[in-house]
Amino acid sequence: MHNYILITRPLNLLITFLSAITGYWLAGGTDYGVMFLAGCSASLIAAGGNVINDIYDIETDRINRPGRPLPSGAIGLNAAFNYYLLLTLSGLILAVRVSYLAFAIAFAVFAGLWLYAYKLKRTALAGNFSVALFTGLVFPYGALAAGDISAGYFPFLFAFLTTLMREVLKDLEDISGDKATGAGTFPVLYGEKRGKVFVRITAAALFLSTLLPFIFGVYKIEFFIIVMIVVNPLAALAERSSWRNSLGNEGYRRASIYMKASMITGLIAIAAGKL
Repeated sequence: MHNYILITRPLNLLITFLSAITGYWLAGGTDYGVMFLAGCSASLIAAGGNVINDIYDIETDRINRPGRPLPSGAIGLNAAFNYYLLLTLSGLILAVRVSYLAFAIAFAVFAGLWLYAYKLKRTALAGNFSVALFTGLVFPYGALAAGDISAGYFPFLFAFLTTLMREVLKDLEDISGDKATGAGTFPVLYGEKRGKVFVRITAAALFLSTLLPFIFGVYKIEFFIIVMIVVNPLAALAERSSWRNSLGNEGYRRASIYMKASMITGLIAIAAGKL
């Protein structure tokens, strides 16, 4: 059972769940049953996306992450595919209970996640932008469930840039395995240094985007304080770690952890800015 939980990336699923219910709350939703359905449906589809990604990525993971459930043999490919179907169908069924429009978005994300795992992940930047888009959409998805999709726009931008930066960092970390399997990621095609420059540019865009909600009066001063003291410094640490050649892949791994922490504290900042 532990491996079936591990393959879904539970911390990522928690962030997805919290993002969806944050979007619902930002839109003024009051029906906690609908909020829970939106959070669970988003999390289940994301879980399915993580499983199908590992299925298609098994050869690369034999090099980069041999201890993961599939390359280690802890879960068989057939069992993993059946698990993927179970998770995805469950998420789509719950999305119907939210609304038909929510189901349409959920179905589009499900299809996009499959296309990402099958093809886009190995295409320079297309895969990175796809994952960033799907991650960001969780906020408008939750807001839509409450009837005001616009409440999810600023969080979408934050999540999009945070995820884009983290995805390129992961590609930098996986460059050896990606080269061995012929994956055409940005660092593989254009070099490690240009990958780091892209991370730096994305970090700058993220910093600027976190100022917009405060400038336009969408969130209160509490948002600005948390962003400036915690969220942006974590992103800066991630960017700096990516340039520390002495750390090698460990620097990229740390940078990825910093970005995940930035995402979580960003959620806290958004909530504090609306209380």
